[in-house]
Amino acid sequence: MDYQDPYYPPQTSYETPADRRLKHSGLGIASFLISIASGMVEFVAVLAAGVLAAQGVVDETSVAIMLVGFGILAGLGLAMVDGALGIVALFLPDRNKVFAVLGLLFNAIVFMGVVGLILIGICVG
Repeated sequence: MDYQDPYYPPQTSYETPADRRLKHSGLGIASFLISIASGMVEFVAVLAAGVLAAQGVVDETSVAIMLVGFGILAGLGLAMVDGALGIVALFLPDRNKVFAVLGLLFNAIVFMGVVGLILIGICVG
């Protein structure tokens, strides 16, 4: 007897959970893109600080130096938001974790690099 239930289609292939491809997490992709943006903001801010220091504009009351400091702090704030997105994306079930891990890795490199530069500046200055 070949009875087919109308609510369940017949199985023609044997698909295992390992064969099923997971979708990428939207939060993971956002974490990855924000980490790249944060890295670019920090790179431009540190480059601007180097150019201003080479020109001799290192007065604490200079508007340019204040903008560079704001850029560095804004990049660190962006990195902290990115870290939270990456951590949340790691714990989403049934989602691919590649972009979340890459976002957290890039974010850690940017964050540690900027904190290291700040510590070097404090020790030397």
